[in-house]
Amino acid sequence: MRYISLLLFVSVINACATSSEVNTAEGKAGHTIYCSGSAYSWETCYNKASEICGMKEYDVLQKYEDEGAFAAYQSAEELPDRRLIIQCKE
Repeated sequence: MRYISLLLFVSVINACATSSEVNTAEGKAGHTIYCSGSAYSWETCYNKASEICGMKEYDVLQKYEDEGAFAAYQSAEELPDRRLIIQCKE
């Protein structure tokens, strides 16, 4: 039972994208959203963008994907590296 609980906990953690606040070229607040790895998708990034901006819409300033990124902890497996930079509309 403890094993199943641990797996569920790890699954929940892996289902969330992370983000950090950045300054855009115009000097306004933006957000970089990280949704890399096989457990994530672009949908995960866009869901996080909607969560950050709430009821406001957002502009996608940059979308980055590298399908061949190597994870340091998984030497033989290539994992996609995805990043989205957004700015919430006012």
